[in-house]
Amino acid sequence: MVKEIAHGVKGLGDFKRPLKIIKTIEKAFKEGQPERGWLLAQLSGLVNYAKIKIMDSNTDRSDRIKWSRILVAAASACSRTLSEKQLDEIETMLKEMKRKVME
Repeated sequence: MVKEIAHGVKGLGDFKRPLKIIKTIEKAFKEGQPERGWLLAQLSGLVNYAKIKIMDSNTDRSDRIKWSRILVAAASACSRTLSEKQLDEIETMLKEMKRKVME
């Protein structure tokens, strides 16, 4: 997920900020499982930055296509993160229901 986004960013001229976000996310994964809320905040920052670059009239057409790919990858990562969060919540609810049934 993060590697796909990083690969797209490296080909762009103005990539320091998004690359910093990506490196921060990679570091958090190396240190363990990052908190989902934090991860979503980082990814949404990347999505917002990509949207700004896409809408900027000074951005070359070819770079807009690259930023669009980054935006899609980051949005997809957000979606997967949200889905996993919902699954964890459902799993917790199921355990709670099972505990109540066993009482």
